[in-house]
Amino acid sequence: MNPAALQTLSPLTRRLLPLLWTLAVLPFLTLGYGGDDDAWRVAEAARKIWETGHYVSSRTTGFPLLEILAAPLIHFGQWYLSNLIGWAGGLFLLLGFVKLAEQEALQHPLWTVVLLAFHPLILKNGSSTMDYLPALALLLWGYIYLMQGRWGVYGVLVGLACGFRPSSGLFVLAGMYAHWRAGGRIKQIGAIYLTALGVGALAFSPSLLTYGIPTSVEPMAFPPRLVLLMGGYNFLTFLGVLGSLLVWPLLAWRWGECALRGIPAGLKPFYGYHAVTLLVGFLLYAKMPLEPEYLLPVLPSVILLLDRLLSRKELMLVAAVLLSYHVVHVETLGGESGARRIALGLGSGYTPRDVRERLFYLSTRELADNLRVDRPTVLFFGDAWIPANNPKWQRDEATGGFRQKDGQFIIAQPILNREALAKLHAQNYRLILWKGRKFEFTYSGLSGWEHYVEVVDSLEEVLGGPILGRPRQ
Repeated sequence: MNPAALQTLSPLTRRLLPLLWTLAVLPFLTLGYGGDDDAWRVAEAARKIWETGHYVSSRTTGFPLLEILAAPLIHFGQWYLSNLIGWAGGLFLLLGFVKLAEQEALQHPLWTVVLLAFHPLILKNGSSTMDYLPALALLLWGYIYLMQGRWGVYGVLVGLACGFRPSSGLFVLAGMYAHWRAGGRIKQIGAIYLTALGVGALAFSPSLLTYGIPTSVEPMAFPPRLVLLMGGYNFLTFLGVLGSLLVWPLLAWRWGECALRGIPAGLKPFYGYHAVTLLVGFLLYAKMPLEPEYLLPVLPSVILLLDRLLSRKELMLVAAVLLSYHVVHVETLGGESGARRIALGLGSGYTPRDVRERLFYLSTRELADNLRVDRPTVLFFGDAWIPANNPKWQRDEATGGFRQKDGQFIIAQPILNREALAKLHAQNYRLILWKGRKFEFTYSGLSGWEHYVEVVDSLEEVLGGPILGRPRQ
């Protein structure tokens, strides 16, 4: 692309875009910690950090900068304050794209910035207590400084991103490769790595000091075929079915044409950076394809490549398709949990579904708080959000879940041990599994669990009242 064709944004547009984005996110900031179980796990970990003064991981390796930053916010303002972390991360990300426009690094600045800022997954996580956007914003600003030749700042920002999301550190490979393509010396490339490693170790040190160096990630307890199907479904969810069918072939086609014509020397760092980012992102996703958000690190690269490779009309078409995902979605999933099948159909868009899920979390949480049962009753569902930062619940030793402090209702993870189920059943526990999470038992390999666990069609009957919203499939 001829640099003379690159454009910038008007001063008014640069001021309006962050305001409009904030107004778009604002209504969702009050809907719980987020439409992701992990956001509620962060809230529970943050509560423990505040109460004990010691670091506590919310899950897996830990996400210390998020969990520690969230602790005072959740203590003083619950999700009303902690969701501002997602908002700040999203705003910082948006301002990074505005900065690229100011530097005349974009061919179609308005459409490119809008496409990034108003992508459904960005809006969702911009109103959640999650680590995705803070980490992604730091990586983007690192890229901006790297393209300016300030590779030391790049290393620092990648290291800080590790404190929010440890896997961010692997994307330093993209910066190292881009700097090499720009003519950087081996010593500088090594310094980038060491800077990112040192700052990353410092940012991640609360987890390292508490739990030690993680040597492995717990494997997924599902058959390979199911993991493959989950990965494919979440891959399509990332951009939507229509967006996936348009963007990935179009990007591959235009990038291939560009490569055949020959990439100018001045653009080799640009293409090199984004090529390695996509490679690392896809490899990480292949390892753990459980959430469409796991692909978020590649989103800025995808959008910047589309900006560089497409005409204005083509980018407008892509933007129309991707942003329509807010409103309409081509669903590919049918059947019930544990017996899914492919079934195409039109459904409501990503954003209404996220709102319904967040309402579902809040509604089931309230009903479970107030439910009264006449014998110990265990529901194998909702342990991530119902007791999270919730003083009405306490640990239950018998099930490993959470019991009402003034009642007999218990929320727990699936107990995948037949002897344990039989023991609870013999002690007159009622064990309930909602059919929407039947797969957790179906694919566990456990036989005979049906003799002890009651599968119910309606959560409303179990929780004793109408439920607002609905969960993800």
